[in-house]
Amino acid sequence: MEEERREHVAKMKKMEMEMEQVFEMKVKEKVQKLKDSEAEVIYMSYMPICLMLNKCRDYSFCQDFAT
Repeated sequence: MEEERREHVAKMKKMEMEMEQVFEMKVKEKVQKLKDSEAEVIYMSYMPICLMLNKCRDYSFCQDFAT
């Protein structure tokens, strides 16, 4: 009876550790997904500004040669 109890306790501790590992892995995946999403939002919000600046820069560059 005592042996069965020890086996059960060991099995439960093993399952608990495995569940904690899975939880930690899922949290890391979610955090990475959030970071990736945040980077994409930042990139998409600044992309039009960068394109506009590049066009202005190119236009100014062309004007320098026209005069």
